[in-house]
Amino acid sequence: MSRHIQDQADTIFVVSLPHTGTVFVYELLNRQAKIVHYWKNSKDEARQKAATRRTIVPLRHPLEVAQSWKSSELLGKARHMNLSILAGLWAGFIEHIDPLDPCYLPLDVPDRQDYLDTINERFDLALTTDWPVIGHQQFGDVPLTGKEKADVLEQVEELSGFFGRFYQ
Repeated sequence: MSRHIQDQADTIFVVSLPHTGTVFVYELLNRQAKIVHYWKNSKDEARQKAATRRTIVPLRHPLEVAQSWKSSELLGKARHMNLSILAGLWAGFIEHIDPLDPCYLPLDVPDRQDYLDTINERFDLALTTDWPVIGHQQFGDVPLTGKEKADVLEQVEELSGFFGRFYQ
């Protein structure tokens, strides 16, 4: 999948919101990266790490992330992951991390190799997208209610300047 990056002098940071593909990207990098969630008390650390410009941000469509958050909450894995928290995190992430020019890797788009090529060039890697398009898979089908889905889509519309770069 990728060459070993143990010989890299600088650490690559995976800065993300939970449920966006963090662990997938960590594994893609042969576990030779540091994960920093943009979440609660780690927001300042995430901004600091993203400022190094050796940052990869995994993405999944906000509806997929919301469904994964809800599934996790309902299964008792993370009671703190309700959808109202997610909305604020997206906005803060876009405000504080996006201006630092991280490398984005949307895992659920057909042209993800183009994003990976940018990462390869910037970090002198040789990663390939030999994985299927990533969608909802881990927690089973716990659908969003009509209101929850409408709320997420409204937020996507409000933040369309960001999400429109990756999703149509």
